[in-house]
Amino acid sequence: MKKIKTLFAIPAIVTLALVQTNAQTPCSPATAQVDLDINNVRATIVNGGDLWWDPVNQIPGYEIPKDSGKHSIFNGALWIGGVGGTGQLHVASQTYRQTGDDYWPGPLDHSGATIDSTTCIQYDKIWKLNKQDVI
Repeated sequence: MKKIKTLFAIPAIVTLALVQTNAQTPCSPATAQVDLDINNVRATIVNGGDLWWDPVNQIPGYEIPKDSGKHSIFNGALWIGGVGGTGQLHVASQTYRQTGDDYWPGPLDHSGATIDSTTCIQYDKIWKLNKQDVI
């Protein structure tokens, strides 16, 4: 019975975290999107924490082999959580954008971990790097 209560509590905590985060941000949702096209795979990457799908058209975006029309994954998302210094659970997650967005493009400021709409727009991009760019 305890396991069942835990299973119901976790989604409730995540939902509350999403609602609180969405109320505090001045940014529009991330829109940058690109297809990672390497090793006979086409994988759609979105700048808002979504992976392997097109959230606008709601179609799968992980195709292997590429150009085959076969999709082994419909979508995925980043879910990151941790316990803060006061013992409070903090979660950032993306859930098909049903209850809003938890990830925003751009760096957070040092005082209060906030971001403004101008910074979001400037960073709503996906940059391509090659090995030569890093080394």
